[in-house]
Amino acid sequence: MMKNKKKTEKREDELIIETNFSQKININIEEYLFIHKYNKPFKKYIFYRDNDNIENKTNILINNDKLYKIYLREGIPYEKRSQKKIIKKIVIKNNDFSKSNIDILFHFKEFIEMLIVYQNLEKFAFYLNNISNSDNFKGWKYISKLFYENYNIRWINLRNSFLTDKSLEIIISNLLDKRIRYLNLCNNNLTDEVMKKLEIFLEKNSTLKRLYLGYNKITSKGLFYIQEGIKRHPNLNLLQLSGCFLRNCGISLKEILENNNLCNLFIKNVNLNLVDFQFLSYGMIKDDCVISYLDIGFNTLEENEEYEEISKIIKYNKSLKKLCLDGMKLNMKNYLPIFTSIYKNKNIECYSFNQNKDLRLEGILNFFSQNKIIKELSVIPWDTKIEKYKKFSKDEIKLLKIFHKKNPKVKIYGIDFEKI
Repeated sequence: MMKNKKKTEKREDELIIETNFSQKININIEEYLFIHKYNKPFKKYIFYRDNDNIENKTNILINNDKLYKIYLREGIPYEKRSQKKIIKKIVIKNNDFSKSNIDILFHFKEFIEMLIVYQNLEKFAFYLNNISNSDNFKGWKYISKLFYENYNIRWINLRNSFLTDKSLEIIISNLLDKRIRYLNLCNNNLTDEVMKKLEIFLEKNSTLKRLYLGYNKITSKGLFYIQEGIKRHPNLNLLQLSGCFLRNCGISLKEILENNNLCNLFIKNVNLNLVDFQFLSYGMIKDDCVISYLDIGFNTLEENEEYEEISKIIKYNKSLKKLCLDGMKLNMKNYLPIFTSIYKNKNIECYSFNQNKDLRLEGILNFFSQNKIIKELSVIPWDTKIEKYKKFSKDEIKLLKIFHKKNPKVKIYGIDFEKI
């Protein structure tokens, strides 16, 4: 008999930089990268420079192991250079660029220029940094130059970066010939106008697999600008638009769903109306639809007809595996068409009903225990006073224990049965 080989998790070297770039770096970053280029394969690098005191050996941490000053100076002997492991991912986060200090940008520019020389970089993240005026932030030009000069860049995360249309235009212009596979632009200040530039990028790019645009100032107009690029893209399999105001985007949704590679669609809290749901339903129940994960939570439903359209999706779609209906105001009056369709559906394995406070937990658990074989279920309660998820009550835990005993293979989110 053949023995099953253990799957080894593929991980890359990662350099995380958290600093204010206000002082000159005492450590030569180029030397730092050179040393680890030929070092034994560390999996994650965390590099703190807040005090820039090399004698304080805790300034530099590698998997919580101290890296000593002499180690930096002497480098790695020649005979060990065959054990090279190259840093492929840089994360720059929690930095303060709002201060009017010219040295901050100067040192940041120095660091980016060093990265340009270091051509092995594949993944770049710049997020949760404090930028007071994004349009005037020169750092975007430096980052854009890094993308332009580095042909190997594949993965870009710029979420939560105060990114504006003007800044993104500079960046996109230098990505047109790159083989980008992951692009995260969530939680920024992007509007409909820059979507025209993004459409050009989508037309020229053939490698992108995941695109995150959620929680920007994008409306149905902006989605219209990029719908053709998404529809015709040969590899895009995930599109996230949650948190944008997309009311009256039904036609665009129908067009997007014609992409036979798009498997994951996140349109949570986008203010869909009845017509939007009708177009969505039309695209979802077509035989060639390949969507396996659909998140339509927190779209305020105003008419019973909207629940009927959702029930059609559940009943007739053949590709869905995971459906998120969080915050859909399901109650004892409107739930019937939804759960009737769930009963008839034989494909969906994972359901989420978080923040539907008028649905009884006991009723949901009894339904799935008696009528459906599923793999995952999320029914986390919501505290309306503090606007946060809350812990299950003692009575709810008892119900969940009973369900878990009957259905031990079903994963229940929000509770660890081994600890209760």
